[in-house]
Amino acid sequence: MIFCGTTESVPSDQCKAYGKLKSNENIPLEYARALNLDMNKFIQDMESEEIAAQVRLEINQFNSAGFPRKGVPKFLLQGKEVRWTSLMQSVEAELAKLK
Repeated sequence: MIFCGTTESVPSDQCKAYGKLKSNENIPLEYARALNLDMNKFIQDMESEEIAAQVRLEINQFNSAGFPRKGVPKFLLQGKEVRWTSLMQSVEAELAKLK
């Protein structure tokens, strides 16, 4: 898994760009181009009804799961959301319960 801002391929400024989409809906194209993606395939996928349906399905599943925060990625432990900053501590606490 790649985390925003941890590699050159996904700089943190690109991960935070979702807020800019309201004023510039071409941001995904700009980033795809900057990442040297296959632009024909990228545009084809952006326009695909099959992919749009999958995205709608996943958004609906996400919304119906009742998570308080809408951001991704999500880390779940025992069915509860755990923030990245406390993930290891939470995992270690759960493992300690098994001993």
